Amino acid sequence: MALEQSENTTAPAAIHTSSSVAEAIALLSGYASSDRQSYTQHEHELLQQSLSAEAVAFLEDWRMRSRWDFIYLYELFIPFPYFNDITLFLKGISSLSDESYLYYLFGGELTRGQISQALLHPGASADFGQNATSMFGDKPEFMQAMFAEIQSIRISIDRVLREIASLEVLQEQLQTKQSFSDAAIQTSQAFGLEPLPLAQKLMGKTFRRVSDYQAFYFIPSYYLTVARIRVFDDNTCIVVYNCHNPRLNVLEQSQELEKQLKAISDRNRLQILRMLRQRKEYGARLANALDLTTATISHHLEILKQAGLIREEKVGNIKYFELDQAKFSKLLQDMGEFIQLEEN
Repeated sequence: MALEQSENTTAPAAIHTSSSVAEAIALLSGYASSDRQSYTQHEHELLQQSLSAEAVAFLEDWRMRSRWDFIYLYELFIPFPYFNDITLFLKGISSLSDESYLYYLFGGELTRGQISQALLHPGASADFGQNATSMFGDKPEFMQAMFAEIQSIRISIDRVLREIASLEVLQEQLQTKQSFSDAAIQTSQAFGLEPLPLAQKLMGKTFRRVSDYQAFYFIPSYYLTVARIRVFDDNTCIVVYNCHNPRLNVLEQSQELEKQLKAISDRNRLQILRMLRQRKEYGARLANALDLTTATISHHLEILKQAGLIREEKVGNIKYFELDQAKFSKLLQDMGEFIQLEEN
């Protein structure tokens, strides 16, 4: 007789949710960054107009002194996953000691002992190694300021996040963007993957560090200016991903690529693109060069124009065409990225 036992395992929870707190952090990070995205420009202008003079001064000073990204505030979702309650979230993190606050911000790259020592002697942070100092970009000296000025920094960050979350105009903007989050959630769920494979797909890579996670949170963000962020500990894995992440639009992207590739899958149209890469041309000259009728050339040009690969400019009664180099280069780039998506 053989004895067989099965483990009493519980599948990890997979929670898909939008997050007003995540959006507030994303807006703060994007506003403080020098690499702002065009789709967040309006909201950043609203922040500039609506934030208090004290908050704006803090952020302007921060931008000059540091390359540290406020996106690391997502690490504080681990102890306080209040994704849609900024009051509870800020109340939770305000209860942390300076040591614990910095421990989470550094994502475990520093031990509590190292942090405690640096709070007493900020100069000791110079010996923390590449992983920690790389967070501060080309201004690693600001890491010392993080330890020396942590109390005033915490107060200022708390104030700015409260102001951002309380701005009615931004809340209205978030409501108008809710459809993007809803669509992203539906698309990520439609992949039909288990939580860990889904997290890896959204992040675009296989994780080197994994654990027996009990909960996965998947949070789409409209204002996140980087593609995706993962924060985790032994029990929880949180993925915040941009709603514009191309991994969420594989079908839509393949359809657009198909349209563009069909447009160039003709030897005459390839020759037209080659000629238009060199200089602007009009239909009659193209027809003469390729020994085609003007009607046939017009047909080819219309296909290329609908695919967004050429531009048209009318000078007097003559229509000139030229290659849209940026769109054509993007087609080549998108094709390469699309092919590589499933390899990660």
